Amino acid sequence: LQNNNSCTKMTYTPKLSSIPSIKKIIINNDLASTPKKDIR
Repeated sequence: LQNNNSCTKMTYTPKLSSIPSIKKIIINNDLASTPKKDIR
């Protein structure tokens, strides 16, 4: 799922943006995929 995360994100970004809870999950996935240095 992590590898496909970027593809699914691109496809479902507009749909998920309307749902705050799911949008939050996407943000969490982004933080997990991005290096910890970028987060802090």
